Amino acid sequence: MKKKLILFTLASLLLVGCTGINKKDEKVAEIVSIKPINEKVFHLENSKITVSFNSEKVYGCAGVNNYFGHYTLNEDGTLKIGPVATTMMMGIPEIMAEEHSFLTFINSANKLEIVNEKEIKISNNEKTLTFRAE
Repeated sequence: MKKKLILFTLASLLLVGCTGINKKDEKVAEIVSIKPINEKVFHLENSKITVSFNSEKVYGCAGVNNYFGHYTLNEDGTLKIGPVATTMMMGIPEIMAEEHSFLTFINSANKLEIVNEKEIKISNNEKTLTFRAE
């Protein structure tokens, strides 16, 4: 009886251990490589706004203040950012309004398209912004 209980316990542990490995591998497979754009600075045309990605964070200049936050990106381009944090400097009202609009946008972004190494598009449900690297 003890042998059966020990064998059952070992078999259960083996099954649970293998199941955990598969789940971890699936999660890694979902993540898209950002290697082509890693650490590059992309600019929004006619603006001081920039965006950059590394393996863990999104960051850049929102106009006056710097912003930064975590993100996740799936194979289908589904993007989740934020919430982002910012520095707290004041600027001229027009740029601060643009900054506020951009920060609202980036926090609601839900799609990243890597067009090529020099161009990316970030979208939410209302609009798409195109950023270009120099």
